[in-house]
Amino acid sequence: MVLLLSQALSKLFFKMGKKIGLLLSGGGIRGFAHIGVLKVLDKNNIKISAIGGTSIGAIVGALYASGYTGNQIEEIAVKLKKKDMLKLIDISLGREGLVKGDRLIQYLKGLIPVNEFSELKIPLVINATDLTNKKEVVFTQGSLFNAIRASISLPGVFTPYHEKDRTLVDGAITNPVCLGLLDGLDIGFYIVVNVATNFHYDPNSKLGIIKQMQYSMYMLQEEIIRLKLEPYKRRYVMIEPDVHRLRLLEFTNVKDVIEKGEKATIQNITLIRDKSKYFLERVFLR
Repeated sequence: MVLLLSQALSKLFFKMGKKIGLLLSGGGIRGFAHIGVLKVLDKNNIKISAIGGTSIGAIVGALYASGYTGNQIEEIAVKLKKKDMLKLIDISLGREGLVKGDRLIQYLKGLIPVNEFSELKIPLVINATDLTNKKEVVFTQGSLFNAIRASISLPGVFTPYHEKDRTLVDGAITNPVCLGLLDGLDIGFYIVVNVATNFHYDPNSKLGIIKQMQYSMYMLQEEIIRLKLEPYKRRYVMIEPDVHRLRLLEFTNVKDVIEKGEKATIQNITLIRDKSKYFLERVFLR
């Protein structure tokens, strides 16, 4: 009788299992750490119900949502050498930014086997920032690559993405870790991966102009994250890989960055498992 009850409870809780939302921040080259996070989630059979991504998080999120595994995305990433990355840079001669972004989008089109959001295997939401109308823009349908192009447009680096009456730039400007993008999708628990703002401040070093600007931006973004996290209370686990010493556009060993994402996720995997279960599930099915 006890065995039958246990089996019935197991089936019930399996069906009830919370929907898990994965939120992938921006962060330039640091975003390769997202791949390590995905590898550990796959290995532990953590099923993601929906993904929110901005900037580099939008790219990694699109690959995963289109059907790639964490290991497969890693295979793609580690093959990218410095010379390959440089080939993806198409210099802009205009005044809006240094890079057009067309080559990168063409490269992604060769990797991602879908064109529209509706074709993805996992629901994906991507954000951007509308400078014209001073607000966040959220993409859930239509062209996947237009959304990515808008979301990666780091001001001063990529030229903005112009769409009708909107001038769109990096989504991390207004929402660094995509909080709120999956609201309305009945998500019970969130895994938030932040590689955007966890910067390291060395009080003994002199702060040049560039670092002053960077640290100021990071502090603003951290305040945005803090305020946006308040409504979620205990419904999330924050993963912050140790990549804060990397500059956003620094060429580095991709494998090392991925491993940092793996390490940070392994440190949180027990908490992720626990929080993704309902109370009764934790009590009866340990």
